[in-house]
Amino acid sequence: MSIKRKIIFVYSLFILSLILSTVFVHQFFIRNTILDIEKNYIIEDLKKLVHYFDNEKQNLLGLTKDWASWTDAWLFMQDKNPSFIENNLTMESFINNKVNLIAYFDLKGKLKRGFEYYSETNKLSVVNQNFWGKYVQKFLAILKIESSKTFGLVGFTFRNDKPYLVAVCPVLKSDSTGSVAGYLIMSRMITEEKQSSIKNFFGFRGFKIENIKDAGEELKINPAINEDSEKYRVFYRTEDFFGSYSVGFNIEKEKKLWKLVKGSNLKLITFYISCFLIFGFVFYLWFKDKIINKIINLVNHIEEVKAGKTNEVKADSKDEIGYLAQEINRYINTVKKQISEIETNRKIYETIAEQSEAIIFLFNSKGEVLFVNSKAYEILYREHHKTSAKNLFHLLSEIIQINQGEKVYLSELKLKDDLFVSGWIIPVEVEEKEKDILFIAHDITSIKKEKERLLDKAYKDSLTLLYNRAFFEFSLRKIINKVQQGEAYSLIFIDLDDLKAINDKFGHVVGDKVIQETVNSIRRSIRDDDLACRWGGDEFVVLIKGNTDIAKAVAERIQTNLKNVVLTYKNETIIPSVSIGITNIDASKDIETILREADKSAYDAKRTGKNKIKVFDPKE
Repeated sequence: MSIKRKIIFVYSLFILSLILSTVFVHQFFIRNTILDIEKNYIIEDLKKLVHYFDNEKQNLLGLTKDWASWTDAWLFMQDKNPSFIENNLTMESFINNKVNLIAYFDLKGKLKRGFEYYSETNKLSVVNQNFWGKYVQKFLAILKIESSKTFGLVGFTFRNDKPYLVAVCPVLKSDSTGSVAGYLIMSRMITEEKQSSIKNFFGFRGFKIENIKDAGEELKINPAINEDSEKYRVFYRTEDFFGSYSVGFNIEKEKKLWKLVKGSNLKLITFYISCFLIFGFVFYLWFKDKIINKIINLVNHIEEVKAGKTNEVKADSKDEIGYLAQEINRYINTVKKQISEIETNRKIYETIAEQSEAIIFLFNSKGEVLFVNSKAYEILYREHHKTSAKNLFHLLSEIIQINQGEKVYLSELKLKDDLFVSGWIIPVEVEEKEKDILFIAHDITSIKKEKERLLDKAYKDSLTLLYNRAFFEFSLRKIINKVQQGEAYSLIFIDLDDLKAINDKFGHVVGDKVIQETVNSIRRSIRDDDLACRWGGDEFVVLIKGNTDIAKAVAERIQTNLKNVVLTYKNETIIPSVSIGITNIDASKDIETILREADKSAYDAKRTGKNKIKVFDPKE
């Protein structure tokens, strides 16, 4: 008789007794205990689910308050910021904030302006006043009781039987001051994908949010838990936006614990022990002689192979254990062959990597360098770079983490002050939860420097090395966008006095020297956050971060520094001076208006005697 048949014969007797005892204990004790435990787990999961949606509500309410407590919106509700909707209620705003509705209502609950976003069509549509207006009316009714201006309301609702979270808040200034200018309503659809994600997160078999139109007998108890042979069905009702119990969580959950633990408890273990005491001793004596000793011999042979004392396992019998020894020998030979092939391939790949012009690094999950080719060593470890492998590993790890573990291509990565590379960062999975990092890159430092040289040539004036007119106009557009977000900026327009007369009398070489000294005075007078550019032959502009008072202080420093500049040519003294015009940069102005105001102020300063400062006054 083979070992397989001997084991089957003995264990058949044991399994039969085990089955009989399991059926007995199962019917009278285990089932009810496990089902009670699982129901308690369901109640805990339900509490976590309710807490999850409470967090979702607060998240939407917080977002709505952020949008409502916004001075730009407050001004819009008073018809003082007509560009607010165009600049802010864009499709990107809906997508980035994951909302389906942004709508502003006036103090009477009438729609001011807003849109609904439908991801299926990727379009914005006009808000349904009749449907969404009732939520504002509900909020207005509650406000009669709740006196706080910062009060907000959030809850569930349904539209076309699809669940939504909706929040309403009063529109205030950014610092929550001022009178209420209107009301903002935002909604977020709980899509089928979102419900599926919730189902997977909580380990439910099924999950759906339903609109309860008739509570019926099933919901006299809340929550209601029913069961069948495979799963539990849980129905839980909760309040909607209006305070009615019309929202139901329909949950299905498998009886996992019952399936896994049908036959284990203390009484069953005690019963098993009595059976083991009866049959165990007899079985041990027989099993030791027929099986255990052969297995021990097989293990000893394997240990000899591991120690290098022999090259194969000896087969002492022709039964299944002998067959197992033969298979182990075949496996040993296969592994040796594969190890040899791997070593050969490793040498080939290392040779290719060493000959490559690319920078190649391989790190393990602990940051230890597994491989670095000569090109990488030459570029990263040379004297004036000395890039730390540890620092490089941490940088690459952070980039991979930001990209959620996916491989990343970087068109430009700065490793040191004068070293730029581009290439791939590739996570290589070696074990579960363990990943190496492969970095393959090329040195683009020379390309980067050439690009910067060309940009300087395109955007800088050759005489003064200030940025030119094209760069100024580009920068002014960006600053106008910042002004729309609430930052303050001003513009200084500088006109060099009498440059034409200096050129005519002393020549353009002297005139250029005057321009350069004027530029030096401007550089010494402005701050790091300011930007000076050459506008024309004898005209300069400076973008000032701050209001016109700050700009005027900078202009006064420029004139003060110029007073210390004295040029002598053929025994004649030249003292440069400038006429300066100042205007504020307002979001309501376009580029032409800003420049025209500053230029007019500089002209007025020159007209009234030169070497003066004039701040633009719209009344003049």
